[in-house]
Amino acid sequence: RTEAAMLLAALLYLTLAVSANADPSGDTQRFANASDIFAFKLLQRLPYEDGHAFFSPFSISVAMAMVYNGARDISERQLHDALGYTDAGLVEKSSVLSGVMRLLRNLEDMAGDAVTLEVANGLLVQKDYAILLDYIMVLQDVFHATAEKVDFAHDNARVVADANEWVSERTGGKITKIVDSLPLDTVAFIMNAVYFKGDWQVEFDTNKTTQRPFYNNGQDLDLVDTMLSLGKYGYTNDYTLDAEVVEIPYNGKDFSMVVVLPRERSGLKGVVRSLSAANFRSVLSRLRMVNLQLRLPKLSLESEYSLVQALGSLGANSIFGSDADLSGISGR
Repeated sequence: RTEAAMLLAALLYLTLAVSANADPSGDTQRFANASDIFAFKLLQRLPYEDGHAFFSPFSISVAMAMVYNGARDISERQLHDALGYTDAGLVEKSSVLSGVMRLLRNLEDMAGDAVTLEVANGLLVQKDYAILLDYIMVLQDVFHATAEKVDFAHDNARVVADANEWVSERTGGKITKIVDSLPLDTVAFIMNAVYFKGDWQVEFDTNKTTQRPFYNNGQDLDLVDTMLSLGKYGYTNDYTLDAEVVEIPYNGKDFSMVVVLPRERSGLKGVVRSLSAANFRSVLSRLRMVNLQLRLPKLSLESEYSLVQALGSLGANSIFGSDADLSGISGR
């Protein structure tokens, strides 16, 4: 059915099976779990009045982990809770950093001929602003981040252009702009980009793409190009979500897109309210391979969010106020 709004849980959802041999500490799986917990909490707090909530929870999770690395005192404690670390059993900051480092390495190893996956992190710093060497070293060693001195105050246009070129290069030109402008008094700017490209394991027949009805936000009818595939997919008609769920794998079997289709055309908000990392994992465990006639609309989505309110509602308030303690970044 395409006659209803859909929820795509396709943005690097990270329920990874990490063997004990790969990580005896378990930090990798716990960080992946924390990212999942954070993803669904954030989804419920982002505005999607137009029917779209398009974001990469993994990107935000990794970028905020770079901030967390420099947070101290109340700012550190609030981020620890808001980012899902407490719920996932990550007690120490060293465990968080170990989990990030190993997870990034695992994702790099999982990419190959079947899919392209690139994760890039960067830091721009005002040239006369002192950043602790220890902080820079952690960014480089754990996050494989680049760090560059720039002049936000006197060469702002060039900094903005270079930041946009940075993200364009690292996303294969799919994202060409990360910022429109930056305040002249900016002292540090953290960047993250994720680029993923993969072919479907079961190809859609391009000759059978047709225009079919799609209700944006369950209300606004439009005719959209809709692809068709006939094959075996993991599927469940889930009564806990009141929705149908299908997993669409990419080649290589390590990555897939999960589509959640509410049974009721107006049921998307109810599904979002019901979702959590725990019950989503439970839903995935109930998928069974069945023969399906799968129709999927072609999508081109673009969104922009301010995370201040969403993170604040998760309890991370201090980092956006005058009492922010980010002394682990600058020593101040």
